Amino acid sequence: VMNLGGASSGPPAVAMDGQGRLRLFTLAPNGALQQNAETGDGSHAWEGWQDLGGHLTGRPLAFADAKNTVVVYALGDNGALKEVYQAGKAKEGWSQWIDHGGNIAQLVAVTQDPDGRIVVYGIGKRGGMEEIHQSIPAGGPWTNWSSRLGGVFTPN
Repeated sequence: VMNLGGASSGPPAVAMDGQGRLRLFTLAPNGALQQNAETGDGSHAWEGWQDLGGHLTGRPLAFADAKNTVVVYALGDNGALKEVYQAGKAKEGWSQWIDHGGNIAQLVAVTQDPDGRIVVYGIGKRGGMEEIHQSIPAGGPWTNWSSRLGGVFTPN
């Protein structure tokens, strides 16, 4: 077992970037998203923790989209979905945080639909399963939150 150091307030998320490197994401005790990446494809050596900011809660979700851009989703302390993604020509920087709204108690999953659009699922604060997705594959705008999936769930 490798110790990557740092402090975390919950379970991590992981995604593989377009260069074949693993990227690990977790929330710091102050609620900021932090990330650590392998120095090279399968190197098992790590760059060190980088603070990506935010005032977040719960477990982040990480995903590589159709353009091999790593995208991370987390909940703001108000229950709104927040997004940050790799930016810049070499995808070594990170975007500003984007707010997708919502009244979500817990994120459940992120996936890609058959058309290549990212879909995020969460348990709403009223207990139903909710989803939001991109209108255009690997881009925006995003739809409004939908509770058409229904159900009654208890967040962990």
